[in-house]
Amino acid sequence: TPEIIKKKYPITRVSKKLIDKYKKDDVILKIIKMQSKSFENRLYCQKWLLNDINKRFTFYRNYYDLIEKRKLKILDIGGALTVFTRILSEIHDFTLCEIFNYETKKQISYFKKTKIVNYDWINHKFGFYDIIVANDLFPNVDQRLELFLLKALPHCKELRISLTVDNNENFYNVKRVRGN
Repeated sequence: TPEIIKKKYPITRVSKKLIDKYKKDDVILKIIKMQSKSFENRLYCQKWLLNDINKRFTFYRNYYDLIEKRKLKILDIGGALTVFTRILSEIHDFTLCEIFNYETKKQISYFKKTKIVNYDWINHKFGFYDIIVANDLFPNVDQRLELFLLKALPHCKELRISLTVDNNENFYNVKRVRGN
């Protein structure tokens, strides 16, 4: 990665060493265990967080410091429903833009304090946000990274994004299930 990009846009590559260091004080797991309400523990993505240290680490990097801050305007693209959705909605002007593939209408209705837009981010009328977060969305769920950057960057002070890449040249072929 060119040095100029590293200075302006900090990049952290997740490694076994970083995960092992994080494991010593897994604050995301602690929050889930202490703050979760019973209905939240049944949410698909919360279960995923409970079972995957790598997911908890990326949550830590993208969301943890936001618990300490107050009254930011935040747009979370594809962030799913977890205990952190509720916590961040209580602290900030927080909007979740998500296509719900796993949650039921009843589960979504528990998040009364959260501004939820249930559609693809491409259809969202972006205002201006302090922070836009896209955690674990590109490229494994959505391949429109360049389009997203063009749409999001002019509308935020800060963009937090995690990208899933494999530097070991592992890959798989995708089977298209709809479209041309």
